[in-house]
Amino acid sequence: MVCLFGLGTVNLRGEGFEPYYDDGQTAKKGELLLEFDRDLALKNGYKDTIVIFYTQPGRVEKMSKISAGKIVEHGQKVADVQFK
Repeated sequence: MVCLFGLGTVNLRGEGFEPYYDDGQTAKKGELLLEFDRDLALKNGYKDTIVIFYTQPGRVEKMSKISAGKIVEHGQKVADVQFK
């Protein structure tokens, strides 16, 4: 599982974030998990930096390079990842 979230935006207390999942739900490739209001975050002094982390990093065998500074749209591939 890969998770993407903003940095420090917890202080917005959920404002501008719209989740499309329930705790414990199994996500499938291509499913929309979360939307956020980028302009609201920027207006409140937050950067639009996104962190990518793997919940089971030991399963990652190979990953392509991720380009910093690239704007990513929903459904667009960020990286190629090969799992064990």
